[in-house]
Amino acid sequence: MKKGLTVLATVLIAFTINPSFAASQSTGKIIVRIDDGALSRCINSSTDSLSLHLRRTIIEKQKKIFTEDKLVALTLNTVISGSNSSSAPQKVNFPRMYTAQLEGYSKGTVSVPIEIKLFEGFPLTDSTGNTFSSTEIEFSVMALKSKNKLGIALSTLVDITKNLPIPLNPFSEGFKYFSDYANKVVETSINEDNNLAAIAKQGNIALSFSSNGVCSGDQEQTGTIAVVTGENGKESDGIIDINKEYCWHAELRPMFNLYFQKRSTDGACSDDFGKYTRVNNPYFGFYLNAVNDPKRTKSNEITQLVRPPAQGIKRNLDIFSTGINKNLLSSYKLPIDTTAYITEKVNSDLKMGANMWLETPVNSDGQATITSSVLDSIATDLSESLKRCAAHGIEASECI
Repeated sequence: MKKGLTVLATVLIAFTINPSFAASQSTGKIIVRIDDGALSRCINSSTDSLSLHLRRTIIEKQKKIFTEDKLVALTLNTVISGSNSSSAPQKVNFPRMYTAQLEGYSKGTVSVPIEIKLFEGFPLTDSTGNTFSSTEIEFSVMALKSKNKLGIALSTLVDITKNLPIPLNPFSEGFKYFSDYANKVVETSINEDNNLAAIAKQGNIALSFSSNGVCSGDQEQTGTIAVVTGENGKESDGIIDINKEYCWHAELRPMFNLYFQKRSTDGACSDDFGKYTRVNNPYFGFYLNAVNDPKRTKSNEITQLVRPPAQGIKRNLDIFSTGINKNLLSSYKLPIDTTAYITEKVNSDLKMGANMWLETPVNSDGQATITSSVLDSIATDLSESLKRCAAHGIEASECI
């Protein structure tokens, strides 16, 4: 069942649009944060694992190039920046490629029917001391001259993209060799044509992360986000003017669809979603989430690590279970299988329990200490993550 959701507009992501795709009347972009039923919080590069999914891609239709039934290749050039354990700056960039058949969406746009897990549970600080402080992804669409397959090299890159997740340490020498090779493959294949009719850059998304969980400037927060491109047209045809303020809501399941409505004279937004109009501007829809993992706390911040005695483990699990129930199970309706999964996680020494004692500081008596407020905070964080995942139809086992 599709879920209607109101949204608040806010600028949180740097997003640039290729001039050929921007309209003269309403150029640029607007970024809206969608209320998905979960609280947003600052993403902490010291302790969080990042998940970023591309849920929807709507691009401008171009005669004989980007039209219904046209086979295209969506190329994502990803840049990850940060530092190693010695605080030396590090950067790596690598392409990923996916193919899809364009589908009709509106008079002036087409849909690229593909959802992509750009990052999935990616630790922003790894076990070797690397910290990943920002990422940027550039989107390009390649139209093919015919429905034949891509050249061998690009087809191989598509296959690798499907089967090779981003490694835990993308700064490793081995992955840098791969990224250099993959970039040369794309560059060479483009220069040699390889059945490509046109290539259009659609824009880029840049995310930066706080190192202490307190965001400032454009540092990113969790949430559901849509980035809408300015376009000529009428509101009655679903074309918004990005220089105006609107009310927004979205369907997140089974497919991401964005809607708008003019604000009332007092600035209020209606909850009658049936009166909203579908957005027909080009846009991208994103799911952005982060889960805190205490096991990734830097070792130099903890002087002694011990596992609490059995009674301490039980106490911690009891507090945590109470927090989960208070923040999620009693206030947000989830499928029974999701509830069962949470219960299993909460009561598993090898899974959820590990987050609560493997790196817990000890007091003067040598006993592991962890406060109720800390456990409740962890429970709240996971609860909000599960709410966001449920809104997007993401399984709990893929969420935390």
